[in-house]
Amino acid sequence: MDIQTLEGYSLRAWPALHEDHYDGWLLRFTNGYTSRANSVNPLYGSMLDIETKLRHCEAEYTRRGLSPRFKLTPAAYPADLDHLLEARGYERQTPSQMMTVDLAQLPPAAPPPAVRIVDEADLSDDWLTAYMRLSGVRPDYLDTVRALLRRIAPQTFFSSARRDDQIVAVTLGVREGEMIGLFDVVTQTDQRGQGIGTALVTHVLKQGVVNGAR
Repeated sequence: MDIQTLEGYSLRAWPALHEDHYDGWLLRFTNGYTSRANSVNPLYGSMLDIETKLRHCEAEYTRRGLSPRFKLTPAAYPADLDHLLEARGYERQTPSQMMTVDLAQLPPAAPPPAVRIVDEADLSDDWLTAYMRLSGVRPDYLDTVRALLRRIAPQTFFSSARRDDQIVAVTLGVREGEMIGLFDVVTQTDQRGQGIGTALVTHVLKQGVVNGAR
């Protein structure tokens, strides 16, 4: 599957609160919560010269009190955009990898005996509060996080692992067609290394398979 197609799935699975389409580029704004939801995505070709586009993007983010940020992939347009940005003083930050797996090869995984996995029919306050606590998300982002998660259009799976009725791990799965993406995967620090996260992720992926993910 090509990068542009994967980027399309990713953008729909993790929506911004506000998006502007500007000459082949997608500008995303979400009150500063997460880099990918507050970045320029240079996806397609354009008509305007690059200097005009960069000045416009920088002005739009500055106007909203955000630092201009570009999400680059090997398919970014133009191909030398990373060098152009470095020449303007930009620095590379938060490198990430998008990996895919054939779900037919999904190995079995079970949580420790004292841990049970709970599925939410929709985003719940319990899941959201636990996610923010486990991830260390600032409390003032609560409304923004809730609004972003509720904007996800594809099918969602909000799942948690609980020990003694306390949530110790959470995972979000987002399924569209034959693809399911994993987001917000986090396990409580003192509960790691026991297979809880592995079991929870495996559970969510299997939910995706049941609903058509491959």
